[in-house]
Order: sequence, then structure tokens, then C-alpha cells
Amino acid sequence: VKVSAQQPLNGPLTVVQAVTAAGGVLPTANTHQVLVLRHQDDGQFIAYQIDMEQVLVNTSKDVYLQRNDIVHVPMTK
Repeated sequence: VKVSAQQPLNGPLTVVQAVTAAGGVLPTANTHQVLVLRHQDDGQFIAYQIDMEQVLVNTSKDVYLQRNDIVHVPMTK
């Protein structure tokens, strides 16, 4: 993303909305393998992989973020 930073969660916020609020993706971003890391009560993390390209064309659902989620947009190889 263009501006990597914490974002307040003051209401419903999806992965695409969060990435957009962070200035969007860089040309080197791999938008097909965006990860959401969610901290569980047992101290472990669960990871969700999202294909933002599929979300944007309405063939996949966006994920609503929860407090303390981490969104990682990897670079292409």
C-alpha cells in the first residue's frame, strides 16, 4: 500500500476499504494474495487470503475487519 499505518476501526471496514484508505496499492502489489491476520483468544493467529481482484469484480466477498486485524499486501515476485 502507499501509506502503511494503523487505521481506526470506528465502524464496519472491509479489506478493500482499508487498502483504499491507505492510498491504494502500489504497482508491485500482489492483489491476488492479500492476507488478513486475525489474533485469536488462544494467542494464535488465523490467516485469511483474499483476492482483491475477485472482490472488485464481485466474484468473491470482501472481508470485514475486526479490531487488531493486520492486512498484508505482498509484493509480486
